[in-house]
Amino acid sequence: MDKDFVIQLTSNLYRITLLFPKKDPLRNKMRELGSEILANLILIIERDVNGDINKECQEALEKIKILESFFEIAKSQNWLSPFDILTIQSEYSNLRNELAGEAEVSGVASLQSCPQGEKPGGKPGGKPSEMLAEGFREKLFGIGNIFSPQLVSEKSIPENDNFCSPQRMRQGKIMGLLREKGKAQVCEIKRLFPDVSKRTIRRDFEQLVEKKVLDRIGEKNATFYKIREA
Repeated sequence: MDKDFVIQLTSNLYRITLLFPKKDPLRNKMRELGSEILANLILIIERDVNGDINKECQEALEKIKILESFFEIAKSQNWLSPFDILTIQSEYSNLRNELAGEAEVSGVASLQSCPQGEKPGGKPGGKPSEMLAEGFREKLFGIGNIFSPQLVSEKSIPENDNFCSPQRMRQGKIMGLLREKGKAQVCEIKRLFPDVSKRTIRRDFEQLVEKKVLDRIGEKNATFYKIREA
């Protein structure tokens, strides 16, 4: 789990929510959740939790699940392209899977057994994640003027921007198609991208499999891919 990645992912969340109606509560709710998730993850990455990694993991996983539900609501409102939402939604799904693996590596046998409502010891004045989240919110809101709505358009975002790279956009479309169809083969996806080679499409699938977002079924010409069940 990479610190720079989760910070960039949170910035991307702030960026796309700029296109939500200013007075809609979903806009600030998603930003708050993003900041809190970031705070949990920074504490986990830096191991600054006084032995309470399991609690931070549990909190982050629960918040990501809530955020994923908010993404579904946002898609139904047609405020922006569903592919833009699918792209960042798939990143949070990848993050959730990676976080679950991190919990196992850290020796957390069962996240569900974590006690609820307890404050980590040795950190007076509230939960460390809550204090960090407040700082991140101030920092991200402070640079909010830089993230104008124009930055979300394909023309104004540099091609090397990870969030809007051609590869990330393709993978977002792949995830969207698989949610609709249930499963698909490389040749089916290739029809959506006539200018992209079959090898590149297959590489996109393999990366999503490596990130534990997709499952591969079958072999050779009978290979199908489907979204991994949580």
